Amino acid sequence: MDAIEALLTRRSVRAYEPRPIEPDKLDTLLECAIKAPSANNQQDWHFTLITDSALLREFEDEFSAQAPAAGDEWKDRVESGYRVLHGAPAAILISAPTARDINAGIAAENICIAAQAMGLGSCIIGLVRIVFGGPNGDAWAHRLGCPEGMVPALMISIGYPAPGGVRERTLKSELITRI
Repeated sequence: MDAIEALLTRRSVRAYEPRPIEPDKLDTLLECAIKAPSANNQQDWHFTLITDSALLREFEDEFSAQAPAAGDEWKDRVESGYRVLHGAPAAILISAPTARDINAGIAAENICIAAQAMGLGSCIIGLVRIVFGGPNGDAWAHRLGCPEGMVPALMISIGYPAPGGVRERTLKSELITRI
């Protein structure tokens, strides 16, 4: 798959097969993350690869415990079985100087495009900030290897897409203005 095809076919995946991802594919994703461009070549990020299924489920449980405080919409979603990492067999946490760091977003997209090119699915998840902003947030940041002076910015769920895990979308002409 070439770069344009990967960009045009990439979708956020919200259901994954339980099978593990090959280590060489995970290594490639991390290499693509590190090679992402950054403002002034700062490279001010840190990547934590999580493949421990028990830890991923525990993180999802923590999200489910904290999410209702974010509003009724999240309370309803959690009660209906919503899992923030969508049952992915792997995730990458990107830590950065601030929670809304542009460099983290650029690296995240590199990861997602590389995943698509290798037949993997991914979903960039900013909602994980609910966990890191909660009462156990500092403990979770430490547990997931967030370096001193950085904060968890976002997480990317990664895995092989399960049937029904991808929503199709269409180009909306109102999103583009040509001058």
